[in-house]
Amino acid sequence: MLDLAPAADGSVRTRYRAVLLQTPRGGTPEVYLSTTGQDVLVRQDGDWRVRHRINSHDNAPAGSAGAPTRKDHTHG
Repeated sequence: MLDLAPAADGSVRTRYRAVLLQTPRGGTPEVYLSTTGQDVLVRQDGDWRVRHRINSHDNAPAGSAGAPTRKDHTHG
């Protein structure tokens, strides 16, 4: 599930949801958690780069490992 929105400055805002699976050694895949991500993508030297990213998941309370993570990238 992906939503893209071009911005006036030429960047692209994305929002996406994904279901993550885990497979125990010798076991069968099972749902681990779902996650929501938001990126700001920019063109640099002919490629798309992540300028800013936020990820969060619904498996843990705020303030723990499930709280949103933020990353700012200025160069590839």
